Amino acid sequence: MTVPNFVGKYDLGDTVRLRATVLGTDNLPATPSSMVFIVKNPLGSVSSYVWQQAGASVVNTGAGAFFKDIEIGASTNMVGTWYYRAHASGLLSVAEEWTFLVQPSNVL
Repeated sequence: MTVPNFVGKYDLGDTVRLRATVLGTDNLPATPSSMVFIVKNPLGSVSSYVWQQAGASVVNTGAGAFFKDIEIGASTNMVGTWYYRAHASGLLSVAEEWTFLVQPSNVL
């Protein structure tokens, strides 16, 4: 899987697009049998979003390319470091983890 080379910084109320690209053993994009995004917010609550599962809204935009949009609420308890993991399985089995930061507001 490809890895972002920076930690994104976002504000309360933003929508964060989580992305993952699955690469096969030939280093070319390849679509796995299953893809799951797992997200942990600063309060420790964990949510899973499974590709092709009703209501999960994980989008496959082409060979091996996936994204999931996460809406960050305006509540100040959403400030802090968020963690997410993309896990592909099937003939291709690979996982990566990343973080992003939600900054406090000077207004809210």
